[in-house]
Amino acid sequence: MNKIITILFFCLLAETGFSQNANPYSNTDKGQAYILWGWNRAYYTKSNISFKGDDYNFELAKVKAHDRPTAFSYKNYLKIDRITIPQTNFRMGYFIKKNLALTFGFDHMKYVMDQNQTVKMTGTIDRNGSYKGSYSGDKVLTEDFLTFEHTDGLNYINFE
Repeated sequence: MNKIITILFFCLLAETGFSQNANPYSNTDKGQAYILWGWNRAYYTKSNISFKGDDYNFELAKVKAHDRPTAFSYKNYLKIDRITIPQTNFRMGYFIKKNLALTFGFDHMKYVMDQNQTVKMTGTIDRNGSYKGSYSGDKVLTEDFLTFEHTDGLNYINFE
């Protein structure tokens, strides 16, 4: 807790130092660059997810999912070697004209399917076992049937 208070104190102290500088107004951003870094939360609409392999080919309709925010701590959010573990956003850009910028961005998201929900399932599973068969109707997604998440690979890289 003391670390958070100390960091917050220095952030607020730095803000007051910059407030004393008056910059002349400019109506152009040409030649300016920017960088931003932050953390995010994500909310997902229902998804249709298809699975296809040698012995299965099925689709789940209207699947509910959520993000997985990392628990807030100094170690998880502010240590430089762990800074990309939480859900993060990074952007950098350069204005080549007044209203035109070239940007590079990186978003690290997390998508976790909700367990024990009933969805529409269509398709087949040919693998031997208790789930072998054809499906066309409601299916409860239990952990022993399917656990699905993108928590270390749902990354978007953008060039604009």
